[in-house]
Amino acid sequence: MKKKSAQFHAFRGLVMFLMLVSIGCFSISIVRDIGTYVALNQNIRTNSQKRDQLVEKKESLETEKTNLSNPDYAEFVARGKYLVTKEGEQIFKFPAIDKNPATQEE
Repeated sequence: MKKKSAQFHAFRGLVMFLMLVSIGCFSISIVRDIGTYVALNQNIRTNSQKRDQLVEKKESLETEKTNLSNPDYAEFVARGKYLVTKEGEQIFKFPAIDKNPATQEE
């Protein structure tokens, strides 16, 4: 009788050990999955922000493209940004005015 009881206790101990090992493995798997979930959510947020920035840039470029089809605007940009002149015209470039009085020389 004692032999069967000892075998039963040994079997029960082995079953408990295997259950603990399997619970440990499942716990590790769950922790890894949670880490992957958090990383993917961070990537989604980052990519959404980049997408929003690109959409804004695309809209501004489309607006500029539309504006450049207007000859008056194209002339305005060419003269202002690239200093293109008409024949016989002279360009005078003045120094920038610093509006901070603390940096002005006395």
